[in-house]
Amino acid sequence: MLSFAAAPYDVGTVDSGGKITLLPALSVGNALASAMPTGDSSVVVGMGLIPLECGFGLQVMTDLRSNHRAIALLDMNRGELIRIHPIRSAMGLSASAADERLLIGGRDSPYGMDVVLYAWRWHEP
Repeated sequence: MLSFAAAPYDVGTVDSGGKITLLPALSVGNALASAMPTGDSSVVVGMGLIPLECGFGLQVMTDLRSNHRAIALLDMNRGELIRIHPIRSAMGLSASAADERLLIGGRDSPYGMDVVLYAWRWHEP
């Protein structure tokens, strides 16, 4: 899985021969405007795609001017954007330990940057 940092924040796959296949249905550019207060994609950066289990992934969108973030849940098998959840926190995700259902990231605190582990679970919407 791969993701691009700039709008329209395309998502795709890379096969064993290095061929990139974009999955346009997973582009979160259109949905991003409703998740960020400004709706201005020129100041939003898409962070790396974090793989979960069973073909799902997370992508964090960061507003460079504020603490606003949006976390996009993607179904890579179906090529669908499931939802975008806006949050207001200076945080980011860098990796996952999917078999243990842990996300590894960082968050800003008054004491500097904290390395954090987030436990996750599946639930019905």
